[in-house]
Amino acid sequence: PLGIVVAVALSPWRSGPRLVLVRGFAPSAAGGTRVVRRGSSGSDAVTPAEAYFESLGWSEDDIAKVKSCYRRRFHLSLENHVKPVLTWLGDLGLSDAQVRKSVVGFPTLFTCSLENTLRPKEQWLLDLGLEKSQVAKTIAGCPRICSLSIEDNLKPLVQWLLDLGLEKSQVAKAIARFPPICGLSLEANLKPLVQWLLDLGLDKSQVAKAIARHPQICGLSLEANLKPLVQCLLGLDLNKSQVSKAIARFPQICSYSLEANLKALVQWLLDLGMDKPQAAKVIVRFPPICGLSLEASLKPLVQWMLDQGLDKSQVSKAISSQPQICSYSLEANLKALVQWLLDLGMDKPQAAKVIVRFPPICG
Repeated sequence: PLGIVVAVALSPWRSGPRLVLVRGFAPSAAGGTRVVRRGSSGSDAVTPAEAYFESLGWSEDDIAKVKSCYRRRFHLSLENHVKPVLTWLGDLGLSDAQVRKSVVGFPTLFTCSLENTLRPKEQWLLDLGLEKSQVAKTIAGCPRICSLSIEDNLKPLVQWLLDLGLEKSQVAKAIARFPPICGLSLEANLKPLVQWLLDLGLDKSQVAKAIARHPQICGLSLEANLKPLVQCLLGLDLNKSQVSKAIARFPQICSYSLEANLKALVQWLLDLGMDKPQAAKVIVRFPPICGLSLEASLKPLVQWMLDQGLDKSQVSKAISSQPQICSYSLEANLKALVQWLLDLGMDKPQAAKVIVRFPPICG
């Protein structure tokens, strides 16, 4: 007869047992016991691993994703595969949610040997210069790294980055900030990217600095991201050297959306009263402006400047001559500056003229 199983689930990476109703059980033809699901259509046998995942609170969708990776051979050993991997991830510092997400996103983690693969990978990352918390973040961000060969994948990547001009500490930071870089192909991804940047006009040291500052650039598509960005900037009447200079100074610009960031910003600058060349110069002189929010930063700034007595043309002039003003804090920089000028004896119109005539004072 069908019975009920109450399992005492000890989280492999957290302390404290908890009672969990797993499912029913039924005698098997071989004389043992198999775990079954309760349902109106009869018993659907599940493996001990599935039952264990359920006891940890994983959803059916999560479990199904893990199972789909193994197709019909989902018979992972709790003691030899599941628990050792989950324990290692937890001890490394991943949260419960990160552990689940890592395994669901890359189920073949369970096939990685603890002694031959996972721990050596952890030690290699530590030896490279990552802190333990960074190792945890790296594996959570790219669990696929656990299956990569140290000799065939990771060491060649590091050596290539060193040969490019990055220092060892910069390589470690690049991996910590953008773990998927470890899974990119040197021949299909990284070398073509570097060649494209060189062809654009950056020199080797600038390419190295760009990757060190924004390793995410390595994961961008030449055809879908980088080439359209350059074409958009050239369409603003910038020349190739100006575009390469903007990317070298602020490689993060490559990750911004053309529609939501760059084109919207250009239109806003035009609506403010600038012409196309002026808008282009603003971007070249201060590329980080492309990452500022129109609603949260730029529009409130302009409205504040108008409230100080400046007209639209004066605001446009101030931003075009000193675009860095857009990154200043209203409270900590601009309002404090105006109050200081007022306390000095100026009236509001005089304080406004100071900002227009010498915008760098705001910084």
